[in-house]
Amino acid sequence: MVGTYPMIAGSNLHQTADHNGPNGAHCSAGGLFTGIYPRRFAEASDGTSNTMMLGEQSNWVAGQRDVYRNAFSDSGPWMGVKNTRIPNGDGTFSSTGQHDANGGTTDMRTFASTTLRDSPNPKGVATYMNNVLCNTPLASAHPGGIQVAIADGAVRFVSDNIDLTTYKRLADRDDGNPLGDF
Repeated sequence: MVGTYPMIAGSNLHQTADHNGPNGAHCSAGGLFTGIYPRRFAEASDGTSNTMMLGEQSNWVAGQRDVYRNAFSDSGPWMGVKNTRIPNGDGTFSSTGQHDANGGTTDMRTFASTTLRDSPNPKGVATYMNNVLCNTPLASAHPGGIQVAIADGAVRFVSDNIDLTTYKRLADRDDGNPLGDF
C-alpha cells in the first residue's frame, strides 16, 4: 500500500527551513507536522483556514516517470521519521550536516511528509524529487491542480497556477504573512 496524501511539514520559505539537505533538499518545521513532533491546532497562529495539513501526491511529476512519485517509502507509510531533531535554520536538521540513514539525528528522510518548494504539478526533473528527501512535490492527475486538506477541515482544490508565494504561505502555520487568493 502506498499513501497519496502526505503531511505538510511547511515550506522552504519558513524561518525554520534547513536548506542544506542532501542533493539540495530543504526540510522545514513550519507546518503542522514536524518530523516526530505533531503540532497543536492552537499553534496555527495564521489560522486553521489559512494552514494546509495534507496534500495530494497521486501522480507522477513531469519528467519523473518511474521514479518515486510520493513521499512514502517502498516499506509503506508506516516508515515515518527517525530523526529526533527539528529543523531550525540551515544546518540544524542533521547533526553532521550530511544524510546518514543509520543515525538518529542524521537521518534526513521525511517519509509521509513534504516541505513545499515547487508549485503543484511542477514540470521538469530535480535531484531533490525522490522519496528519501524532503521535497516530493504535490501532484495529481486532476486537470489543472491538486486536492489539499486545510486545518479547519475543508478540502480545497488548488490550481497549478496558484501564486508560488501564496502556496508556500499556506503550508506554514505561523509565518504571519497574509494569504492571497487560492
